[in-house]
Amino acid sequence: MHKVAKFVFAGAGTFAFLHKTKSFILSKDESKREFQVEKEVEDDLSQLKLFSMTNQTELAKEIAFHLKTRIGKLQVIKTEQNDKPTVNIMEDINSKVIYLVCSFNSDHKSIQDSLNDLTTTVSMMKSMYPSKVNVILPYYGKTRKDQEIVSDLSEALKKVGADKILTVDMDFKTSADIPLIDVDTDRLCASYFKKQGLKDLVIVAANKHLIEKVNKIKEKLETEGHQVEIGRLEMENNEVNYRGESLQGRNVIVIDNVVDSGKPLYNISTYLDTLGANSIHMFATHGVINDETVDFINYSPIKELVITNTLQLEVTHLSPKINQISVAKIIANTIAQSTFQKNLADLSSQKLN
Repeated sequence: MHKVAKFVFAGAGTFAFLHKTKSFILSKDESKREFQVEKEVEDDLSQLKLFSMTNQTELAKEIAFHLKTRIGKLQVIKTEQNDKPTVNIMEDINSKVIYLVCSFNSDHKSIQDSLNDLTTTVSMMKSMYPSKVNVILPYYGKTRKDQEIVSDLSEALKKVGADKILTVDMDFKTSADIPLIDVDTDRLCASYFKKQGLKDLVIVAANKHLIEKVNKIKEKLETEGHQVEIGRLEMENNEVNYRGESLQGRNVIVIDNVVDSGKPLYNISTYLDTLGANSIHMFATHGVINDETVDFINYSPIKELVITNTLQLEVTHLSPKINQISVAKIIANTIAQSTFQKNLADLSSQKLN
């Protein structure tokens, strides 16, 4: 039976990465074949160069790990006398395919600085005759002020010669002259919660725009035969309604794109708790976490907030309730597909068939 519940609240908007390896002994023939595979992957990737703006080095390191490459040497130096940075590219990038990682911070001034740094860096790279310069933009600010700054970002990147933009769960408006690849986190989310072994699940969309995403996650979670129900939150004039199956005694996963304030999360989880939820989890691709957000999460009935590393989580913002999972492998796989027309698994398994 479908139920409708209402709740009124104030508030707007709704770590470490460990590479696990297994220790094993290879036979002589297996070792030789393993070396051949590694060498061929390296040969394929020799045309690719990965760089990182200084604010997103950790994610770039993980992407490089999956691509069996390294981060190129790049300096972006700012001076008080000049808003335009000095860019030093200490690599030979002639005829190379470039991928440049840059996430924008949530601070208004930082976004403007990041935009200037990014366009200047792309312009400098293009002057060194690479084959392509592609921008990996996992996150950019989504507040109204942020939108005013980035609304013409694709036009700015077009002017400096960027060839492609790769984003993660972003409704990004791009110029028709610059192809956009938007990587979704549906499979990553489903994989995480499948490992938690949660039963009697209800997945709740934080708003109506996320219904399609919620349905995709539901399908992936149901592959092992466990039925999953869905619901949604609707808000008008600070009044939130829940529409969907009863939450009584059920495990709930709330799906959102961005967590940028702890108060709405606190209020929503408190509200869902009053509807009888057994446990409340939230998945948001992007976590704009500050001290206030952590305080609200810690005091809320939410069991865990799961975010990805499109933005680096500061050590001061760690919490037992915040789990950060990595988008590095899906970004690396997207690079492999768009550059070599192969999956990472294909690259790693060449000559084995």
